[in-house]
Amino acid sequence: RVLEDHTVDPLGGTRAIKVDIRVIGATNQDLSDLIKKGRFREDLYYRFNVCPLHIPPLRERREDIPALLDAFLKTAERERGSRIRGVSRQALAILQAYHWPGNVRELHNVMEWITISCREGEIKPDHLPSYLRTSGGPAKEESSQVSLLSLGLSIEEVEKTMLKEALEKTGGNVSEASRLLKITRNPLRYRMAKYHLTLPNS
Repeated sequence: RVLEDHTVDPLGGTRAIKVDIRVIGATNQDLSDLIKKGRFREDLYYRFNVCPLHIPPLRERREDIPALLDAFLKTAERERGSRIRGVSRQALAILQAYHWPGNVRELHNVMEWITISCREGEIKPDHLPSYLRTSGGPAKEESSQVSLLSLGLSIEEVEKTMLKEALEKTGGNVSEASRLLKITRNPLRYRMAKYHLTLPNS
């Protein structure tokens, strides 16, 4: 009723009060599927579903990690007096290689732990939780895979190589290439411009 009429009835009050609010709801569930199963009210769904926003999981937008780290560090500085000013290139590579099953919340928890335990001005690989640094943790890959770190490539070189391979494999189809890379088309086009990549046969 609040969503429909923009009024609330205070407990013990005698009249409704008009409110001017915007409501944002977030979920990691498929609400349309829950409606079919009778576990979510359809009328409530359509009252909420005015301007839906899809936010991909962190593993599909690893380019956001540096900005998130910067925000977390500034918060730690403001709230706890943390003296950490940045993240080393090697530590950032490890953080961006991890698949983050717990999404942004897991990244936030990791940074909370680091800003409490680290006494240096820069986060280095040794400051990261062991499961991020070793092959035995949640991010473990098949032992037969070649370590990209052992190739001595920079993040930019790896990213550019992946972009070129995806574009060549799809014959320059940006939509297909974005699906292979698990990113949307706009970030793909941005990276193509960044590395001066052109579509095959163009």
